[in-house]
Amino acid sequence: MKNVMRTSPVTLLIAAALIIALPAVADDGGTKEAGLTDQQFFARVDLSLPGLSKVQETVSRSDWPQARKAWADYLRNRDNVKHFEARFVKDRGPRKSKLPRYPTWAESRVANLNERIKDGTFEPHFQARYDGDTLGLITLYAQSQDSKHAKTAAWLIRDFVERFPYPSELWDVTPDHKGGTPEPWTTLNFGLRTGYSWWNSYVTFRKDPEFTDDTLVIMSKSLIQQAKYYSSLSLTQRDTSNWMGAEMVGLYTIGGMFPECPESAMWRKFAIEALYEFTDWRYLPDGTFFEFSFWYSHLGFNGVQEIYERAREWGRHDEFPEDYLKRAEKLADFTMKLCPPDRTGYFYGQGHSEEASHYLAFTDNLLLRALENYPHRDDFRYVATRGKEGKTPDFSSVYLPYGGICIMRSGWDTSANYLALDAGPDGRASHAHDDANSVALWAYGHPLLYDSLHGRKNLGGAKDHSTVFIDGKTAKRNNNYGSPIDASWESTPEYDFACGVSRVGDRNPVHVRRVLFLKPDLFFVIDDANVPGTPTTHQYDLYWNLLTDQVEIDPDTMAVVTREDGKPNLAIVPLASEGFETQVLPDPENRSYFKNIPARLVTHRTESETLRHVTLLVPLKPGATNPVETVSIGDGNVYSVRFTDGRQFRLKIEPGDHGRIHVEEKGGAGRSVVAGNSPSLLPTEVFTRIRQTASPEDYVRLRSRERKQPE
Repeated sequence: MKNVMRTSPVTLLIAAALIIALPAVADDGGTKEAGLTDQQFFARVDLSLPGLSKVQETVSRSDWPQARKAWADYLRNRDNVKHFEARFVKDRGPRKSKLPRYPTWAESRVANLNERIKDGTFEPHFQARYDGDTLGLITLYAQSQDSKHAKTAAWLIRDFVERFPYPSELWDVTPDHKGGTPEPWTTLNFGLRTGYSWWNSYVTFRKDPEFTDDTLVIMSKSLIQQAKYYSSLSLTQRDTSNWMGAEMVGLYTIGGMFPECPESAMWRKFAIEALYEFTDWRYLPDGTFFEFSFWYSHLGFNGVQEIYERAREWGRHDEFPEDYLKRAEKLADFTMKLCPPDRTGYFYGQGHSEEASHYLAFTDNLLLRALENYPHRDDFRYVATRGKEGKTPDFSSVYLPYGGICIMRSGWDTSANYLALDAGPDGRASHAHDDANSVALWAYGHPLLYDSLHGRKNLGGAKDHSTVFIDGKTAKRNNNYGSPIDASWESTPEYDFACGVSRVGDRNPVHVRRVLFLKPDLFFVIDDANVPGTPTTHQYDLYWNLLTDQVEIDPDTMAVVTREDGKPNLAIVPLASEGFETQVLPDPENRSYFKNIPARLVTHRTESETLRHVTLLVPLKPGATNPVETVSIGDGNVYSVRFTDGRQFRLKIEPGDHGRIHVEEKGGAGRSVVAGNSPSLLPTEVFTRIRQTASPEDYVRLRSRERKQPE
C-alpha cells in the first residue's frame, strides 16, 4: 500500500504514552490540535446558543484550559442533540447478530486490537473500516462497564489526530485511485470514521472518565476540520460509487452532531442533495446499481436510508425533499424482487463473505429496515417476516430490464424453487465480475448452485460462476450502457423463459444461454457457444458451483447429484453426453471468505468447433433420489426424458441459438409449451437513459449541485 505513514513499534509505543499523558504544544491561542488552536476552534462555534454561556465566558477571557473543560462538559450533558446508536450497532431481524454464532467475537476483536497496539502493527485507517474495532469495544463496555474500553476508544481517536492532524498539512489530498491518496484520507475512510466509529464512540463513552475532556475537544476539532476538508473537494476528487453512501453519512453526521457550528446546515444540505441525486444517477429505474454488485448496491443504499433515519432521530426531516423516500423506494423494491427463498439475497458481482450471504439473515434485515421508511409496503413485510405478516407480493418471477437479471421462482414461501440468470452487463467498477450468463439456484429453499462472490473483476471469472467457459474464459458482454441488453424474457403461470446473449465484436467468443422453467420444479438450460473465424476446435466447460461436497456422478449418464442427508438436493442431468467428460473438483480457489463451508466445482467438458448442450436441473426434496430414468436425443435436436413416475418430456429446439423451444409432456400435467417468442423488453429510448444515468463519465447532475466551502 503506497503513501501510508509507517511508524516503528518503539516509536508508536512512545507516541501512545505521550498522546495520553501530555497535551499538545500550546501557543497564544491555546492548544493546537487537528490544525486548529483553541482560539480558532471556538471562533467556528456560535457561542451565543443556549447552554454555551460558560464556554463563551471562558473564551472571552482567553482561559483556554477552562474553555476546553466547559466545552467537554457541554457535550456530555447537552440535550439539543439526541445520542442514538448508529445502525451498524443495532441488531434487527430474526437472526439478529453475530453473537449466537460467534459468542466471543467481541473479545477476540478487542484482544487483537490491543495486540496490534502493543506490537506497533496498528494502522488507524483500518480502524475506520467497517467499524469493527469500535463495535468490539462497545459490546464489551455494554457488558462490563469497564472503563478500560473507553480508554482504548479515546486512544484510537487521539492517535489518529496525532498522526494525521489535517490533510492539507501532510498530504496532497486529491484522490486518484492509483495509490496516490493515503488511506486515512480516502473519502470512504472519512465517511466510515466520522459517521460510524467516532460517532459510536462519542455516544457510548462520552460520560466515562477515561473519555477525557481533551479527547472530546480533539475529536470536535478534527471532525469539523474533516467536514471542511470533504465538503471542499470537487466531484472529481470524491468517489461516486458505493463509497458515496458512507461519505455522506459521515458528512451528515458531523452536520447533525455540531449544530453549534454555523456551517453544519450546509454540510447536512450537501449530503442530502448528493444522495438525492445519487438514487437517480447511480441506480437505474429498476433499482439496479451501476456497479452490478448486490452487496455494494446496499452499501450505497445504506447511506441513503441512514441519513434519513438520523434526521428522524434529530427531528430534521423538514430539510429533505418531499419525494426523497419515494425516489429511493426502488432500491428497497430491488432487494425484494431478487430475494431468494431463504431470504439471504441473490448475489452477483463481488459480494461479502459467503458465510454472511448464505448463512446469516440478509434480505430479512434489509427489508425490516426499509419498513421503517415504507410502512405501507405490506409485501416487504411479508418477505421480511417469512409470511407471518403482510401480504404476498403481487408477482412471483420477475425480470429487471435495466440490470438484465432474470428471477424465476415457484412461489414466495421459504421452501420454493428459485433460479436467477445474470444476462446484464458485468458493470463498470472494480466490484463487477466476468459472470456472463451465470445462474444461481435454490432447491426447495436451500442454496445449491451459488455465486462465489470471490475477488474483484480480474479474479471473478476464474471458475467462480455457474456458466460456460470457452478456452478457459467467459464470453464477453457488451458493457456499453448505451447499447441494448441482449436478453429475452417471458413469464406465464406455467413457465418462465429467459435468454441471455454474450456477443461482442466479430472475433470474440459467443455464448447464448436459454433457461426454461417448467413450474414448479424443472429447469431446462440450453447453452450454445462458438468462436467466430476459421473453424477450429475449442474447449468448452460448463461449470456448476455446488454449495456442498456431497456429490456423486453417474459414470454412464454423467448426471451429477448432491447427497446431503436431511436437506434438499439437486440433480444436474445432461440430455446428451456423447463427447463430454465430467469432473468433480475441490473448492476451485483459495477463497479467504470461504474456508469453512464445503463446496465442489463440477465441469461438463468437451472439445469441438461449437457447443450445443442441454442440461436438466431437477430440485430434489429431502430424501428424494434422481427421478430421471432415461434420456435420449433424436434427429432434429429433439430430446426425450423419461421419469421414474411415468412422465415423459419431448424437447424440440428450432434451428439457431434463438430458435423457439417446444416442450410436450405426457403424463403428469400434460403440458404443451412453446417458449422463445419475445424480443428484448428494452426500447431504444431506455438505452439512452441507461447511458445518461449510469455512465461514470457523466457528472452533470452532481456538478450542478456542488457547493463550495465558504471562506
